[in-house]
Amino acid sequence: MKAILTLLFLCITSLVWAQPESSNLPASLGKDGGFSFAHFNELTVPKKLFHPEDCDVYQEDLLEAYQHNKNFQEEALLPSLVALAYYPELRDTKIRFVYHDTKTTLAARPRLLSLFRGREKRTYTIFIDKNVKGQEGILFEDFPFNAQVGGLGHEYAHIIDYSKRSGLNVLWLGIKYLFSKKARAKLEHKVDKIAIERGLGWQALAWEEHVLHNSEASKKYKTYKKRLYLSAEEIKNHMDLCPLYEEGR
Repeated sequence: MKAILTLLFLCITSLVWAQPESSNLPASLGKDGGFSFAHFNELTVPKKLFHPEDCDVYQEDLLEAYQHNKNFQEEALLPSLVALAYYPELRDTKIRFVYHDTKTTLAARPRLLSLFRGREKRTYTIFIDKNVKGQEGILFEDFPFNAQVGGLGHEYAHIIDYSKRSGLNVLWLGIKYLFSKKARAKLEHKVDKIAIERGLGWQALAWEEHVLHNSEASKKYKTYKKRLYLSAEEIKNHMDLCPLYEEGR
């Protein structure tokens, strides 16, 4: 009973946190006349390194294609769109991007009430941490662009996983995630693999590299991340199993 009440409390508070800030997105963005969204939407070959200046020319087309039912935040707009292009089935899914102190850089959660609607009518929130205290975490804005794409790709993979579960199964998953370290690691490993299989393996590596080797996060925080997510070696091993990465080997 305590576990259920705790989960319900967290879900209810997420409803309060999930009130979107105004995005203040620019009315007009630069457009490359030679760009074909159909090609970008069918990403099948992984890219080792995304540079913001290279992706910027695609921003308007991606925004036009994916803005339906989305509440993007301007500061994270471009990496949000690039990562989302790897998940075309989320094109019409309701996703809010909300700044909040989540104690981790990014977190994707379904909104409680939407779990009891049809799966296609659910609403999801991606929380972006804006209040890291001391060295206990890492701000999203401090990650390199390539790693930002990887982090958001991981959160979209969570949404893919949620979308395949019933409402009750998602609630049970939440209970296990809160109280079982083994279940938590199992889920995060599964979600890492979803992102890798979509073509974001290099970006997953970039995220892991920054957290463990290039950030000022505490040793405690890094140890926690090591226990929860795939290691660099495990990411590479799974990439080796995916035909998508054959050309880049």
